[in-house]
Amino acid sequence: MVTVQYVIDTICANFTVDSMCDLIKTQVSQGPVMVAEIAREIRCEDRTLDFSSSKMLAEAALEALEKRGDIVIEGDCVYLAD
Repeated sequence: MVTVQYVIDTICANFTVDSMCDLIKTQVSQGPVMVAEIAREIRCEDRTLDFSSSKMLAEAALEALEKRGDIVIEGDCVYLAD
């Protein structure tokens, strides 16, 4: 498993783990969202990222949030946990 911090440090994005998780939780709190939409939002926050980098950041953060029980991932859709 690649940690969110490792991916952030490797890509040199303008995020912290907390800011990345907050961005995702805010987006998911508005309703179910696709992974690609989360990646696009990450890219909007840091224009230096390409799509594959923002997708890698999204996937690492989503994995961490799912393990913490904050979200549920079903296929390519992300939901807030009940």
